[in-house]
Amino acid sequence: MQHTLGTFCFAELVSPNPDSALQFYGDLFGWTVEEVPGPSHPYWLFQIEGRVVAGLRPIQRGRQRWIPFIAVERLDETVAQAERLGGRTGHEPFDVSGVARMTTIVDPHERLVGLWQANGRSGAERQELPGSMWWVEMLAHDVIGATHFYSRLFGWKASERPLGHLTHGYTVYSVGTESVGGAIKIQQNWGKVPERWQVLFAVTDLDRIIDQTHGLGGSDDLPPIEIPDVGRCASLLDDGKGLFIAMQPKRPATPDTTGASSSS
Repeated sequence: MQHTLGTFCFAELVSPNPDSALQFYGDLFGWTVEEVPGPSHPYWLFQIEGRVVAGLRPIQRGRQRWIPFIAVERLDETVAQAERLGGRTGHEPFDVSGVARMTTIVDPHERLVGLWQANGRSGAERQELPGSMWWVEMLAHDVIGATHFYSRLFGWKASERPLGHLTHGYTVYSVGTESVGGAIKIQQNWGKVPERWQVLFAVTDLDRIIDQTHGLGGSDDLPPIEIPDVGRCASLLDDGKGLFIAMQPKRPATPDTTGASSSS
């Protein structure tokens, strides 16, 4: 599948303990792994039925976390523009052979996001189907300010949608007619919630995924919630304390609507 420039095309897990992470997500989502050369270390591509769904990059220091990546045409120019807008480089650009040139940037409110300049692969080859990235959203204290940064950088347009469980509604970003991701305003009564981008993965049985997460050494971050007309989701922590969200959509995607093959 091809990814429009300015849209989320990939999700990467960075981990100081890659062997454990490979085992956890292989058992949880049925992912298999292809190893490809990285700049100074192996890089792993998670797959379902031979189609890439995400990646894993080992790190020496830092915490395990998921990073969503945005497709760009010229990575270095995008980094320079992000810096002019008040952001900074998170990780120096690196090349994964036959895959992409990649880097991360930190926006003015310390949210980390990745940039992906295709060099052999346009990104994930399967999205929205079970076991693959379903959606990406941002948590922010200042959604208006965040929208200004990302709209200037990627040309995103913002629209507001009411959601019953959110006081301030939900911001949806788009490129042309294609929805890109969303933003949620952090509420004062939520306590100390860090600003961040978070990745949602599609599942067919949320309760089973929660039970499996617990059995594999993970834990709950937040209890499941029902979002009217959208689906039921839960915020979970893997065995390395990496946060991810499992979403059981009301209307599951089909291979015909995603351009990818379905899982068994």
